[in-house]
Parts: sequence; structure tokens; C-alpha cells
Amino acid sequence: MEYNNYTKVVLADGSIFHVRNGGCYDIIYDTNGDRAPNALGRDKFFFVICPSNTLRTCSLNGQAFAAYCAKVFCNTREKAIDQCIKNNANCAGILQIDNWEIKDDYPIRL
Repeated sequence: MEYNNYTKVVLADGSIFHVRNGGCYDIIYDTNGDRAPNALGRDKFFFVICPSNTLRTCSLNGQAFAAYCAKVFCNTREKAIDQCIKNNANCAGILQIDNWEIKDDYPIRL
């Protein structure tokens, strides 16, 4: 994945945020920094932060900070799992629904 339009923020624990500002902030969070596997849904997750008056349709449940997964597709856990399987960019939706926990039935092998 190219990060040409993103600002890279390295945290003390080695995790990384890649942030891009458009109408909203697009955030890619890599839990283990530059170490492998660097794969969506495994150690990389997409999020958005939007002002309340410009919430994007990709914001789960219309929240200002949310997983990148359209609420119409991720309004139930079952739909979020299906969307994660179809497009790993949507996998953070399951984590948000599951209170930021990776459960045993998480569809991506970790």
C-alpha cells in the first residue's frame, strides 16, 4: 500500500499511524509497525475521524471516530464479518462491534 499522501506517526510501542486529511481524517493503524505481516485485517486496520456535520458513509454507526466500514454493511456483527471477508479494509468494523477485542471467530487468521 502506498502512503504518499499520509503522515506517518510512530508511537513509543512501535505501532504506527498513517494519517491523511481530506474531508475527514483517514487513519491506518499498524499494530506492530513496519514488521510483517503488514496485512489489512491482520495487523493493519482502517479508521476515520469526521466532524459530526460531515460524517462519511464509511463511518460505522455514524460516529465521529469509527472503524472504516459503512454502517449499512456493518450494522450487525454478521454483516461486519461478511464485509471483512469480502474486503479486509473493513475488518476494523468487527473489532469496534466486539468492543476492540479479537474474538475466536474473527475471520482473518492471525
